[in-house]
Amino acid sequence: MNNQILDVKDGLKVCNRFQGVQIYSTLAAAGRLMFPDQPNLRGARIRRVEVYPEGAASYSLESGQQPVATDADITATVVTFVSGSDQIIEQMPLLKLNPQVGTGGAWVYDPTLFDNLDLDWNKCYIQIWKAPDVNPCYFNLGVWYDYPEDSQNGLQRNTGLKK
Repeated sequence: MNNQILDVKDGLKVCNRFQGVQIYSTLAAAGRLMFPDQPNLRGARIRRVEVYPEGAASYSLESGQQPVATDADITATVVTFVSGSDQIIEQMPLLKLNPQVGTGGAWVYDPTLFDNLDLDWNKCYIQIWKAPDVNPCYFNLGVWYDYPEDSQNGLQRNTGLKK
């Protein structure tokens, strides 16, 4: 699921790309879940990561399966992002990545934005501090990103859109 969204930032048109990521949990207790490898995101500059609870996306983003992690699951989970051998962000509340106002659940006013984060997805993980409400379930995340050449060549990658 790769989409390109045109956004306006500082008077310049910026093409943001989107990749849905799902983490499948079969945990019956607290534990760590690794992110699946994300080949489309290798070498990408991560701008934003969002989490989508059941009120925002009732099916998993990649496979269309149910059930999806609840608000309670998300508030009881932290995320660690790794680049190379460095833990860039360690045990940040997953809720900090939920900008979904009006879903009836927990959300944050000012979600975390990233500046050119380059992640090793197969080293990143979420830590669940309690057993998920429903087992198994999917954690839905959305990754907004671009590539270095998007801004270097004046043309947006795979599009005819100019800056």
